[in-house]
Amino acid sequence: MACVSSCLVAAGMGDLDWAILSGENENSQARTLMREPVRRLLAWGVLLAVLLPMVIAVVLGLGALLFSLGDKAGAAACGRIGLVIGVAWFLALAATATASGIMALEESAGRPVRPVRPEAPPLEQ
Repeated sequence: MACVSSCLVAAGMGDLDWAILSGENENSQARTLMREPVRRLLAWGVLLAVLLPMVIAVVLGLGALLFSLGDKAGAAACGRIGLVIGVAWFLALAATATASGIMALEESAGRPVRPVRPEAPPLEQ
């Protein structure tokens, strides 16, 4: 499958062309086209969710240093910048959770629902 996929990419055929060749229906084509932006959103969300707390710590630390040196305007600016970065961090967490939920729902779409407990075999008489 990987060889076929790489050959199609080399031939200039994208996901939609492959979906048409493989006989997938329109619903699975739409799912295939939707996966890439959701994966990209998930990757960026995880990256920002990890890096933004470090940036917040550096900015707030700089604000504390500026305050101790007597630059109250610089300290206030760092505090506001830290607040904006904190809001961006919250939005990144929300986007990551949303993208993760979309990916989970997308993966389970089309699969039959399995019972929680397997059914007991019938008793022999």
